Amino acid sequence: MRSRAYSRLKARGFCERGSVPDFYGVVENIDPEAEGWQPELKKFYGRTFPQGLDPKARANGVLMEYIPDVNVFELSNYTEQRAHKLQELLTEIHEAGIVHLDPYPRNVLIQGDSDRVLWIDFELAQIFDPENPKHPRLFDDESLFIGAFVEALIILPVLVWFRVSG
Repeated sequence: MRSRAYSRLKARGFCERGSVPDFYGVVENIDPEAEGWQPELKKFYGRTFPQGLDPKARANGVLMEYIPDVNVFELSNYTEQRAHKLQELLTEIHEAGIVHLDPYPRNVLIQGDSDRVLWIDFELAQIFDPENPKHPRLFDDESLFIGAFVEALIILPVLVWFRVSG
């Protein structure tokens, strides 16, 4: 599902605007024993398959833009502008017909000291299906969750100030 979500986001200009990492395509059916794939595909050996390599095991990969100097969104790099930006981007992602389904700060990156905010990790994402009665609720729940998160971030400094000064 990740590649479908990234393909749709790319087609709608999210990659070009820098809101999600640029998506270059998918590599499928990678043989982990082939030259050049070790140690990156080491998890296909031993630990995952106690008997060694599963002869049917093949990896798939999504080729994404490398973005230097990024950090996960957290209190140390929080600004009100960035918090609003992550909420706005999620709204735009929803308008593109994609529900993220993992809308946590670990899936939001901030590039350096800039105001570039990116949503990542669309592994659980779903494309809106008008025939699926659960989909409107998923979009609504995700929007409410992020709205509450951003609101909490904005009022947190005020609460701390009142507690310290009170």
